[in-house]
Amino acid sequence: MTATIGGPWQWRITLAILGTIAAQVLTHRLWWIFEPTPFLLGFVAATLVSAATGRAAGLLTVAFGLVGYILFPLPDPVGGAVELIIGYTLVSGTFSWIVAGRYQALAALRESEHRLRSMVTSLPVVFWAIVQDGPVGL
Repeated sequence: MTATIGGPWQWRITLAILGTIAAQVLTHRLWWIFEPTPFLLGFVAATLVSAATGRAAGLLTVAFGLVGYILFPLPDPVGGAVELIIGYTLVSGTFSWIVAGRYQALAALRESEHRLRSMVTSLPVVFWAIVQDGPVGL
């Protein structure tokens, strides 16, 4: 990812902070919509930041969200605030980890395919594969 704000870590931290702030502000402003699922936007922010910038930034978003929800508590959450904050932290952290791992695996797979393709195309030998319809040159 190309960094446009100082460097790669500054970019990731900026996305984590902006995602958390947007989730917090929208949740508080639109409480009547998000009351049944008060941490939905925080979860979405953490997942999107993980997908865009990696595991560390996603977990940082979860940590920023945790601090934000403690400093700026939600108005009368259903089910108790402590349990919901613990649940938010566990679920968002887990999904951030999984999503970032998936994107890292896809990037590694693309790189491996690229290396294999460049190796096979640079070989002077013709490979043949036998399929149901007969031999095929590779």
